[in-house]
Amino acid sequence: MWTVIPYLLLHRFTEAHLNKYWRVLNEIWVVVHGGLVAYQTGGPEQLGTRLWPMFTFGFLLVFVLTQLFGLPFWKKMHFAFRFIPLAIYLGIVIWAYSWIPDAQGRTWVRMQEIIRIPAIEYLAALFFYLVLWIMLKVEGKLGRRNRKQLPTNANDEQEVEGRDQAVQNQKKQLGRVQVSKAKQVGFGIAIVVMYTLFVVISMVIQMVDVQVDLTALMVLFIFLFGTGIAVTMRLHPKMLGARL
Repeated sequence: MWTVIPYLLLHRFTEAHLNKYWRVLNEIWVVVHGGLVAYQTGGPEQLGTRLWPMFTFGFLLVFVLTQLFGLPFWKKMHFAFRFIPLAIYLGIVIWAYSWIPDAQGRTWVRMQEIIRIPAIEYLAALFFYLVLWIMLKVEGKLGRRNRKQLPTNANDEQEVEGRDQAVQNQKKQLGRVQVSKAKQVGFGIAIVVMYTLFVVISMVIQMVDVQVDLTALMVLFIFLFGTGIAVTMRLHPKMLGARL
């Protein structure tokens, strides 16, 4: 898996990753991954407290409510058909929780856990939208501040405008912006440091054995690491010189 992830990261900087079917495949994959990891790490000693249903049905609910409708064929169908996947999902959930017990062996009582993952996902989407919006605003202001003052002479102004237009045309043809090697290396180091911090923080929490509610810890990690990922999302194109 770790040999595949770097290629997937590079793949997102191509137009191929915009294929709707490829995107849906990536979005449904978390259902399988989340469910299996939760099942494998739950341990048999947890019995009815295993959390694989929360991850499996939680991510699946997000897929059924949102991501599934990224496929183009839904636009050709009547809106009423969009309720069919949700109805099938609810039927499966009701059946599954009729035999999935809690720690006391009771069934049905854990159904409320299916809304935890969607709630975190949708709140996180709004939060990261705000974070990226702020970053873009800051980048825009810094970019305007670093621009050179335009000359006052009319002939010089025309010369500058012509030169700027030629540079912009060249950028469009190349599909990239000019970034110095030193800056590219700096951006790359910053990205590596950011992801290294993710690993170090996770290891420290595991080694210290911090006793925190799983849902609270999950929310903390998502918003903390997600903010760092948002930063790297702005650093990656700068490192590669991409026009993003």
